[in-house]
Amino acid sequence: MKITVYTVACDDDYGTRAMVFTNERAAVNALLDELAVDVTFVGNERQELIDEYFDPDGDFYEAIAPYKSDMDTYSIDEHTLEIDVEEVNRSSDLTSRGAAK
Repeated sequence: MKITVYTVACDDDYGTRAMVFTNERAAVNALLDELAVDVTFVGNERQELIDEYFDPDGDFYEAIAPYKSDMDTYSIDEHTLEIDVEEVNRSSDLTSRGAAK
């Protein structure tokens, strides 16, 4: 079974951190929430940045540049994880047997 997750990585004045999301829109919103700690989006700016991210010809990282320090870095990446369901089931069985003792 394959699972796709989206990660947001931030390295700014508040430290380095990573977050994981089940869908891309949530990841984009989380990144914009990180930017919103230091700036206030006016009018439709936030929606325009979301639209820029999902525009195949858009340059999201260029679009967010005015909202961040030159030293701050942010990224969104997609990761596909392959999960061996049988292995998960075996591990779950072992764990539940141990808990039943």
